[in-house]
Amino acid sequence: MKKTAGFVSWRTPAILFVTLAAGFALTRTVTSHLDESLAPKKGGIDNALNQAYELNVALMAANWNPLQLDHSLLRLPEDDISSFAVPYNRPLYDEVSFFCSTFVSTKVTIVKGEEGRGTRTGFYIVGWKDGRVTTVNVKDVRLLPKENESGWAIVFPGMDEYDDGLKAMPGTKPTD
Repeated sequence: MKKTAGFVSWRTPAILFVTLAAGFALTRTVTSHLDESLAPKKGGIDNALNQAYELNVALMAANWNPLQLDHSLLRLPEDDISSFAVPYNRPLYDEVSFFCSTFVSTKVTIVKGEEGRGTRTGFYIVGWKDGRVTTVNVKDVRLLPKENESGWAIVFPGMDEYDDGLKAMPGTKPTD
């Protein structure tokens, strides 16, 4: 596996973080992704899971530092922006090494004169620091209010902070 090497300035981590965060926030909440017709274009679900496993192994070898990775592992085939979000040095994500929302679909219905309503389907790919790579149905994902910040953090079943009573993702109905 090819590793990146060379001079790394103080700007490199900041640029990587901003790029990952912006790419995740912009492309994943605005566009729709889990349409089975898109899966082959992305290399298929099996390919994404295999790449997720490779990413988890590489992160483990790099002591969970995404700056030490071959950055091609962060992007699925034919995806323009990073597919995998790596919550580097985020205390909430002590158990999670990365997650991916490529296979989460948001369908927005707009009725004239009313607010739009969104429906989310699909699943997240989640890499765990114990070596597992799992899929988590979007209906099982919860949102935890961030302390000292505005907004929400995504939490997955299996995380210490996870609680069924937390707010579900907008546009989903929790699984029964």
